[in-house]
Amino acid sequence: MAKHAMQLDFDAFRHAFLPCSSRKIRTRSARRNPFSALDAADDISAPILSERFTKSINDANLTPGFTLSSLSRCSSFGETNGKSTDTAFCRGHYVPRSRRQPSWADQSIPVEFKSHSWGVDPFEDVQLDEEDTAVAIERRELFNHILTTARLLFAVQHRVFLFMFLVIGRRVRLLRWDHAGVLATPSFDYYEQPAELCDLFWRLSHLDDTALGVDPSATRLPPGKDDHLHMDAAAVPQSDDVGHDDSLLPEAPLHDTSVFEYVRSLFRTSLADNWPRYKLVVPHTTGFRQYLVGKPVFVSQVMFGRGTRGYVALDCQTGRFVWLKDTWRTSYIFADREGDILQRLNEAGIDNIPTLVCHGDVRDQVTIASNWIGHPRPAPSHAAGPAATLSPPSHTHSTSGTPGSRKRKREADADGDHAGHHVGERSSDGTIRSNGPLPQHKHYRIVVEEVCIPLRRFENSRQLVSITLDCLRAHFQAATNHKTRLLHRDISSGNLLILPKVTRGSKDMTPSVAYTGILSDWEMSKPVDGDAGSRTAQAIRMGTYQFMSVNALQRPSHSVTIVDELESFFHVLLYFCVRFLRSTCKDPTSWIDNYFHQYSGPDYGFTCGQKSIAMEVTGKLRTLPPQRPLLFESPLDGVFSTLLPCFKARYKVLSYEIMKATVPSPVPEVPEPPRSPSAHEILIVPMRNRKLTESAIALREEVQKEFAEWTPYDDETPSAEEQELAAKVADHMFMLDLLERVLRDASWPEDDRILPAQPLSPAEKPMVPEGPPQAAEPAPPRKRQKRAAPTRNATFPAAAPTSMRRTRSQARNVPVATRSKS
Repeated sequence: MAKHAMQLDFDAFRHAFLPCSSRKIRTRSARRNPFSALDAADDISAPILSERFTKSINDANLTPGFTLSSLSRCSSFGETNGKSTDTAFCRGHYVPRSRRQPSWADQSIPVEFKSHSWGVDPFEDVQLDEEDTAVAIERRELFNHILTTARLLFAVQHRVFLFMFLVIGRRVRLLRWDHAGVLATPSFDYYEQPAELCDLFWRLSHLDDTALGVDPSATRLPPGKDDHLHMDAAAVPQSDDVGHDDSLLPEAPLHDTSVFEYVRSLFRTSLADNWPRYKLVVPHTTGFRQYLVGKPVFVSQVMFGRGTRGYVALDCQTGRFVWLKDTWRTSYIFADREGDILQRLNEAGIDNIPTLVCHGDVRDQVTIASNWIGHPRPAPSHAAGPAATLSPPSHTHSTSGTPGSRKRKREADADGDHAGHHVGERSSDGTIRSNGPLPQHKHYRIVVEEVCIPLRRFENSRQLVSITLDCLRAHFQAATNHKTRLLHRDISSGNLLILPKVTRGSKDMTPSVAYTGILSDWEMSKPVDGDAGSRTAQAIRMGTYQFMSVNALQRPSHSVTIVDELESFFHVLLYFCVRFLRSTCKDPTSWIDNYFHQYSGPDYGFTCGQKSIAMEVTGKLRTLPPQRPLLFESPLDGVFSTLLPCFKARYKVLSYEIMKATVPSPVPEVPEPPRSPSAHEILIVPMRNRKLTESAIALREEVQKEFAEWTPYDDETPSAEEQELAAKVADHMFMLDLLERVLRDASWPEDDRILPAQPLSPAEKPMVPEGPPQAAEPAPPRKRQKRAAPTRNATFPAAAPTSMRRTRSQARNVPVATRSKS
């Protein structure tokens, strides 16, 4: 974590984050040490340390307006890291007068306790030897624990940044977290220097909520108030709610205000007990729009980066349910916002993409940790308060002296989302990160009309191909329409979604619900004709590495092209097929790990494991040893066996073009070697002056003939057939036509899914994940994850109301626009 953490001296930290009033800071009397009961703090356990520390603070009233309290972390707030109780400062009005503990969501400044042990402080710069493995592990565990606490607080509350105290025995330090990194004060002995800790308490207790990091654009809704009750009412099922099954609807009128059952169910589940509700403000062309949200459906599992949360939100103006994404975008000057891109796509009439409602940056809120990390600043010329003598030189601290900290490398952007021209680390969520500090991020919200279903809930292989085709059409239109000319650049399992739609064939036909595909998350898209040589532009994420093309992973400094995106569609389709459909693969989990999770970094041969072998060498899909063809016994086999040879030929042509473009380096001029100092010179008789025997002459002729037929390497020129195959995937048309034609096949099985799509549970993946699922469940993406996976917090109705009678629909209609039937 060296690139995400840095220690500042006290003056710099106080001057930047803890401003004081013009009057002299009031300090506590030194007649009595408020921490006298903690003389032996280095020798007691963390629970006892927490208890004594809390009592000392509250008895001395060191934090006016705040109370240091114990908090129970319920299951609604995720991991407990082995702890059932946390400690934090809470404002007085959140602390019950009874003996009940405050809600975990009510804390303002968390305090983390750890028993004393040499080298355990993850922010302390210590040199660890090989025998210090246990210390290294303990450092990593402590950092992961406080990182998880910070991440959960950013998920539960709406924050710009967070202060946190870390108490290890008799030493304490103050931390400041945001989505670009964590800044820390030096640690000090609060028993020996109580005035320094009292000074920090006094400064913090005189800050308002905004200065403590709370987002002022998010208003918390107290229970019993109008907006809170409005959310409860909106969650109640209505008689005209529409089932999301791909089936016929009853003879009942459908209103413009009708809601799909799964949407209302997701919203109802978001109103979880103990989880705070908020009213969020989102910029709009006419001013602002307001939305009511509860628990997010999706929460990023990565602290540093975008920190994305996705909500089913209630529009205060229209009363309709919408999808609201709250994220922190990289603030590159040249980077378009996702809403700006969607607006252009919507205005151009691109099908199968989200419909923009509103979007905008939130109050100019930005991360600032990156202003220090990697760019140490001198301390201010004036003292920000007492304790200037505690200020050691600023320096970056690493918490990486632990096993497992050296991950496979590859370039990435600050968002934790891929790619660029430098080698970096894969994050736990599957994105690829740079080795440098994160750039500045801006707080951003976007609202779209569609609340979608994750692609993993497809019913059978035919429906999966149909959804993929819809998304491929969206990609084709966006890339070829003269008003847009955009490449998505992040074709992955989380960005292909299902959207149920009510369709009517004609005025007299009964309406039915059909599953359609939506291609979402266009924030990383770039023009088709963008500047291929721009290193800065290439530093932005190019995709999720599990689904990126082999070429994009091998040559990250080169622009993504249409054929790279088509290969990504291939990988997404293959992933869901292997993971969820019947096949000859006996171990989907291992197969997915070998195909999707292997990446050695750029400039390595077969850098993507089995993916590289299938794409570049064999042009075939095979199971794990003992190898045999990977088959699904459906028209899918024709799809994969048709496309793979095309991609293999593409790599043959690409390799040949790269070889031809390589100009040999000129042979350097080497000076004549010095004459031998030996007194006996070596005399070399020219061959023409030698007399050769008949056998020598025959041998020379044989060697000359052999060299006349020898070439430096095998002929790598692609054949005419290979060039023709490669040309088929140079644009969308061949793949579009293939999927359209194969969907007309009458042999598609109806029940080839291994397990039926179960109702969504709190443990299921998010609707719009930042990365693919863990490999632990036959999933690929370790969007790098291995890896805490994002969690889903919603459930679908177990059964549709009996009043909504329906029968299964017929096969999906043949697409209107098709090409030749050859």
